[in-house]
Amino acid sequence: MDRKDLDLNGVARCFTKNHVLITHCGTDSAFSVYQHALASHFARNPVVWKRNNKVFPHLLTFNLKFVPFDENLCFGPQINPAEAHKIAYLHIFNISVGNLEEYKSTVRHNVSDWFAKLNSKNDVQWIIIINTSRIRDRKTKASVMDKIRSDFSKHHSKLFELPDTTDHNAFTSFVQSLQQFLFHHLNLVVEIWDTSLKTAYEKRKQPNFDCYNYFVSMVEYGRFHWSFGAVEFAITIFDDLEQLFNEFVLRASEHDSPRWLTQLLNIPVRNRPDILVCMGNRVVEKDQAHYIGMRNYLLSQQIVLAVHLYQQKMKSNDAAPSLRSDCVIEILRRALISIESVKEFNTQLKNEKDESKTNCWIWWTVNESIDICNLLCDVSHLDPAVSLLSRLHLNKFDAVQSLFKFLRVIDDFQLDEFLKKDESNESKTLLAALRSVETMASEMEKVHDVCVHEMHNSARYRCALHVTQKLFDYLRIGLIFFIIQCENGGDEAMKELFFKKCQNKVVKWDQIWHKELFLIEISRFQSIQTIGSNVEMTLKIVSQLGFVLSNSRVVLHFDSSPNANIGHSNKLSVLSLQHDSRENVCRLVSEFKIKKQPSVDENRDEKSTKFELAANFDIQPGENNIKFSTDINVMGCFVLEKVSIISDNGCLRHESSNISSRSPPILICISTPHSISVINDTQPFLAGVVQKVEVEIEAKNDILSETNLQFLPSPPHLQFLV
Repeated sequence: MDRKDLDLNGVARCFTKNHVLITHCGTDSAFSVYQHALASHFARNPVVWKRNNKVFPHLLTFNLKFVPFDENLCFGPQINPAEAHKIAYLHIFNISVGNLEEYKSTVRHNVSDWFAKLNSKNDVQWIIIINTSRIRDRKTKASVMDKIRSDFSKHHSKLFELPDTTDHNAFTSFVQSLQQFLFHHLNLVVEIWDTSLKTAYEKRKQPNFDCYNYFVSMVEYGRFHWSFGAVEFAITIFDDLEQLFNEFVLRASEHDSPRWLTQLLNIPVRNRPDILVCMGNRVVEKDQAHYIGMRNYLLSQQIVLAVHLYQQKMKSNDAAPSLRSDCVIEILRRALISIESVKEFNTQLKNEKDESKTNCWIWWTVNESIDICNLLCDVSHLDPAVSLLSRLHLNKFDAVQSLFKFLRVIDDFQLDEFLKKDESNESKTLLAALRSVETMASEMEKVHDVCVHEMHNSARYRCALHVTQKLFDYLRIGLIFFIIQCENGGDEAMKELFFKKCQNKVVKWDQIWHKELFLIEISRFQSIQTIGSNVEMTLKIVSQLGFVLSNSRVVLHFDSSPNANIGHSNKLSVLSLQHDSRENVCRLVSEFKIKKQPSVDENRDEKSTKFELAANFDIQPGENNIKFSTDINVMGCFVLEKVSIISDNGCLRHESSNISSRSPPILICISTPHSISVINDTQPFLAGVVQKVEVEIEAKNDILSETNLQFLPSPPHLQFLV
């Protein structure tokens, strides 16, 4: 199917139903009328199938087709179960004579020869239809019927007189008898097929397990029931096959995994596994017997099956309003499962030789699946599909990134020839990107923008940041590559182009940071320190990112200026140490009161002292505890202004003043504390008696002579002034 001519009806027509073949022998023009009547009746009236005394959960529709008798269409032991549907379900011999002599001389020999061929086979269903409309005499008619019954004395139940078309009861009875013969052959075929599949399934862990033939037989088994209108049952068969392969892949790394899985790696991927081409193929081609080819073919059949089921339900009177969206979600879900299964297969079996071709296949599969879904509705505006779309585009981005990184290092000539064989627009785009680094970067950006857009629609902001980080890494490597080229005399304009692209992405990156991606909390902090002492602080950072920021630098910015702290930016209750030179008193006052006080000298430049605590750390997703330690050599009151988180490559820089702490994040650094001792500490102090207290103060720095010294003893609350 051509991509340009893709439409919904074309997808549905890719499936060709199997016919229920009925051979006929003998000459009777009257029976040709019955052929059309029988085919029309079975096509319009689904029947109930009972198998092993149990009712099959789905109605069956027989698509009859009458063909001339051929001995090769007779069922026998040489028939492969997967080809049993190609064998005739019923063989009919038509007898139309005018008298007994005509039967003996011309017809009897032909009937005997036909019957001998059928007897040489096993389990062949047959009937003989006798048309006596040409016989006018009742005695002659009775003699002809008696002679035929005598010749087939052991098979009276298979002899039928062609009923009159005007006799409805006779026609209904004939149809019911014909239906029983068809069911008998159907039960025989299904029983043999089930036994064959069960036997093959039991050998799935053996090294001689034929994966390709089992896959073909299972797919054909699903298409077999699909032809009878049991679409839901065919879906379950494809699901079982899909689940079986997924289980094999997940256990591929175990020591008891089947050897035939590794044998699939020996089958080269020579041609593109195309979903649209596989839709019209009856079976998967032998050269597509590798894992990608089989999963691609299964996906194509699942897509056609989903579209077929959608159209079938649309014709019914009870079609659900969400029928279109349900079909779209089913197609996207199947595509995602297939892509992730192929990636898991390559990972478990360490399949590196087909990695680049697998990435190309993922590119094609995502595009083709979305194009088919767009035939039903606009996928970009379908809310239930946003999660699936984001995951599909993420797989596409990872595939493109892996492909371009791999090809920057190694020139894959096989991949070049692989893409040349396909004439689709996607292959031409990939081929152009492989030959031009500028085109490669442009395609990388396009895929990134679509992926990030879908991530935002599905509220997966952390994954969007992860994707953007990967793009930064790619552009950074590309930039270094071009700088080297420019130093060697390359194009200078190309380097400027890459710088401009990096700047554009940085702007987009900053727009994403409005989300709170890091929660910062001070869990342990001693606020009062002395000069020369060692201050320790434990910072807890809860990362909302879904990836590791390796060797990131975390910086704590402290500032002694009251106008540059988190108290002002977040309106928190923050206290600062203030010295009143007129009263010669130190007080802890609110930052807001300081801000509202008029400046004594507005023209005076306020000098602020700053210092930083920094450490390199791997920030893991979730909770991280970082310990800071440094020596204090500056005196003053310092407020934690902000916390900066900088990635190793410098492309990511995050600053936050939203810091949680039990106490205000203020660091008060004083000089060496004064030493105060009470000389008469053994003297009892009596209530109501004025007594003298002698203290000795050893000043470690200058103290003004008129500084007030206050004592706050334990109860009774007495205040002593010195």
